[in-house]
Amino acid sequence: MFSSRLRMPGNYQEHVDRVNGIIRDLRLAKCADNIIGSITKKGLSGGERKRVCIGMELITDPIVLILDEPTSGLDSFTAEVVIDLLIEQARKGRTIMSTIHQPSTSMFDKFDKLVLLAEGHLVYQGLASESTKYFSKIGYGCPKLMNPADYYMRLLHVVDRKHHTEQEHEKIERLVKAYESEGNNTEDYDNTKLEPLQTKHLTSPTNFATQFVLLFRRAWINSRRDPLAGQLLFIEYIMMGVLIDLLCNNLANNYDSATTRTQTLFLSAAAVGFYSCQNAAMQFPSETPIFLKESKQRIYSTTSYYMAKSLADLPMQFLPNFLFCLIIYWAIPFNDYDASKFWIFYFLLTLLQINALGVGYVLGSCVKTETIALAITPVFLQPMMLWSGLFPHVDSYPAGFAWVQYFSVRFI
Repeated sequence: MFSSRLRMPGNYQEHVDRVNGIIRDLRLAKCADNIIGSITKKGLSGGERKRVCIGMELITDPIVLILDEPTSGLDSFTAEVVIDLLIEQARKGRTIMSTIHQPSTSMFDKFDKLVLLAEGHLVYQGLASESTKYFSKIGYGCPKLMNPADYYMRLLHVVDRKHHTEQEHEKIERLVKAYESEGNNTEDYDNTKLEPLQTKHLTSPTNFATQFVLLFRRAWINSRRDPLAGQLLFIEYIMMGVLIDLLCNNLANNYDSATTRTQTLFLSAAAVGFYSCQNAAMQFPSETPIFLKESKQRIYSTTSYYMAKSLADLPMQFLPNFLFCLIIYWAIPFNDYDASKFWIFYFLLTLLQINALGVGYVLGSCVKTETIALAITPVFLQPMMLWSGLFPHVDSYPAGFAWVQYFSVRFI
């Protein structure tokens, strides 16, 4: 439904009918309400995921559907189910082109046309059912009890693509010449003049508001499906608040406690900034492949994605921060004469938290895994803390490095 509403025009009922039709065609009705799953969370089976991926592309009712090894990683039965579904789509008038990985004999017999390449050269293009006759004709007959697909893979296999053996070179040259001698001169393709395609810039059929609402809803549902991350964030903030409380409890209102109060303020800002930045940096790598795929298809704008993602994450950030402020503000206390100052303290830490989330998104978008994000976050934040003005005073910074302070925690 998400893909249909973002990629196709129409009212809600039209989207429902389109999605239900694809679910029925791909035989996904039994798992329509299940989550797809991930590496860490169990969801659909491999075959069901393949069919969901195909369904995502069928949403736009394409004339041509190009697939890359749709049966890889599937058992023979599930792979054949996927092939049967693709055949049904082909019978509806669509052109289905696909690379295939080790098809069984029964799967191979279902192919209409076959294209075989050897080191970038065409060695066969025609009906799949006629391929064995053709190769027998040129002296490479397939054994009767052998799968033709396996035979072709062995026939065209090259050990080292950069350094062909003499036998491999002669075999490929003979196959290419045999194909060309049948009236299929590949040089004619190079001289063919094609009319330029009438292309236009891809744009989403939906407006910014619709994109934002749908992306926000998806981000919010995803955050609810991972309650452990939110629980750990609560635990981190509460534990840090308790530790600061134990170290700096009931400070006196005199000159001697001024340094401790300053250090406590710094620790509070550093804790909020670090936890928010690290949490955001670790979440983003898992979503990067999906974002890149969808943004290339111009399903939505980067601005709508970033705003929806940020706003969906804020409630789970604000609540732990509020508990953290409650724990330390009155226990130290910072100002027990005017309760309204608490909201100023909370507001300032919230602004810091929002900026730290943005920094975390930037760091997370630069790496591919959560492990790397976890490693680089402290490396990026520690210099910011050193140049915050608490450890060495601002006036003591070397002239060539004074500018670093403007990227520190107190300026973030």
